[in-house]
Amino acid sequence: MDSMGGATGTGPDEPGMDSERWETLEPALPLVYVAEYARDGTIRYVSEIVREWTGREPAEFIADGQLWYQHIHPDDRARVLEAEDRFFETREQLDLEYRLVGPDGEPRWVWERNTIVRDNQGQPICTHGTVVDLSRFGASAMGTQTIDGHAALVLRHNFTTGLPTRQALPEHLKLALARARRNAHVVALLDIDIDRFRGVNDAVGHAAGDLVLMQIARRLDGCLEPGELLVHADSDEFLLMVSDLDPGEAELTVAGVAARVGEALSPPFESSGQQLNLRASIGYAIGPDDGADPDQLHNAAHAAVAIAKAAGRGNLHRYRFDAAQPLRRLSVDYRLRNAIESGEILPHYQPIVDLPSGSVRAVEALVRWQLEDGSVLGAGEVVPAAEESSLIIDLDIHMLRQVCEQARAWRDQGRDLAVHVNVSARMVRWAGFTRSVLHAISETGLQPKDIVLELTETNRAINERGVKALIELRDAGVQLALDDFGAGFASLERLRVAPVSIVKLDRLLLLAATGDLPEDERIGPASVTPAAGRVVLAGLIQIAGVLEVSNIVEGVETQAMRELLVELGAPRAQGYLFGRPAPAAEFIAALEAGRAAQPGAV
Repeated sequence: MDSMGGATGTGPDEPGMDSERWETLEPALPLVYVAEYARDGTIRYVSEIVREWTGREPAEFIADGQLWYQHIHPDDRARVLEAEDRFFETREQLDLEYRLVGPDGEPRWVWERNTIVRDNQGQPICTHGTVVDLSRFGASAMGTQTIDGHAALVLRHNFTTGLPTRQALPEHLKLALARARRNAHVVALLDIDIDRFRGVNDAVGHAAGDLVLMQIARRLDGCLEPGELLVHADSDEFLLMVSDLDPGEAELTVAGVAARVGEALSPPFESSGQQLNLRASIGYAIGPDDGADPDQLHNAAHAAVAIAKAAGRGNLHRYRFDAAQPLRRLSVDYRLRNAIESGEILPHYQPIVDLPSGSVRAVEALVRWQLEDGSVLGAGEVVPAAEESSLIIDLDIHMLRQVCEQARAWRDQGRDLAVHVNVSARMVRWAGFTRSVLHAISETGLQPKDIVLELTETNRAINERGVKALIELRDAGVQLALDDFGAGFASLERLRVAPVSIVKLDRLLLLAATGDLPEDERIGPASVTPAAGRVVLAGLIQIAGVLEVSNIVEGVETQAMRELLVELGAPRAQGYLFGRPAPAAEFIAALEAGRAAQPGAV
């Protein structure tokens, strides 16, 4: 734990836990603790169940915060301590599975979640933790399989909603598909994705979000008919299997099921005194036509829900292989976590050029996903998938660490290149943002000035909490850049509230100035003629100079564009004219082969 080390929860008399949630969760989350916020913090509260689990009295753990570790299985202890260290470095919620040895000497698998309780100024006060006995939910080890050195688990019921988990689905699908073949029937699998549920967690917090999930599960379970199986597959994803369907009536039946789901979710949900209106996008597949085995049918349903969400959310869509985009693109978010963990997500680097001298002074790291078939997905596909899922912060941290390691390697080679890396709006709002950035920089031996964080010009990113975090980073020496400036509304307002030292002017401003802007985008007076576009671009370059803010013009593709920027006094530029994004080795090879622009030259 961390103090018992890490989980989320609270004692019934502690602030921050509403009584309804406590009464609902107490039977499922039996061990609760509260600890001071410190790596070796004093435990303030432990629920009575700890006596049954360990043979020790609660007062013993309050007296000795290290006692808990004596009851962790020796093979898991180092992993638990390492995870807790990361928890205090990042200040993000900790989720961890390990074995706890009871008084009878038998290990039981437990799941621990720890979150930080903060005061009104956002400063940590203490940690709230819960430890769940996974054996109560059918958890068992998968033979000799291991994940990160410990036995892989099969958890057959979700401890938040009580519904069967994804692991329980394949055997049911397998039996239903076999029965369907024998009886000339079909099986429908609906992927029910609660639209924008991450926004619920942002609005009311993860604890209250869990309470909403319980309400969703109860409503969905309550609208089932005999023979239908509901599974809680992921945080905001539910799967519904409908078997023994007549092939000619299957789609009509699915439409009826979807209508029941929509009606069940229609009334507002209540949590933390707020009313929340939710709806779901539903994709479905019908087996064996759309999938002959459980994995194929599940992947097809998941691909279909991606189309449903892209069509505007709240929609119902059947998987159609001939009408769909390639499956790899539709299920990009589904496989993104594995891609991050396996190293398939890599930065490609594009030069940023000093226009007066022609030297490369910096580079921007752009996210790329290298697929097994040799193709590459760009930021336009990877980032939206990560934003939609819960993985955008994971992606940002993964990119930041890789970029810092590469920047360190270049420093060791004598290459003085500042490296730009994008951070998402969610990352900026995250409580662990500042600490994670500074940790990644210090861990690789860089100086804060070596890294430039690029912020997309959106109101979501530059809010009050974000500004506070950005000021801390600026004061620590990290450079901040406002990306895509001029592409959104209230651009000048962003310059007033964002503590940036670099502004990147959007490529559309350059296209308007050169007359290359598409006709359908020449709407306002600043884009009707090239002369008007040049006035606007020149004015923004001059404003940046007056404000003592460096600017970089994006989208330079031709020599004529470069010459115009030199004429207008733009200091730096970026674009295909100077180089396309490439892996680090290829970027350096191209740089050395050209010899026209040397890193660090003035």
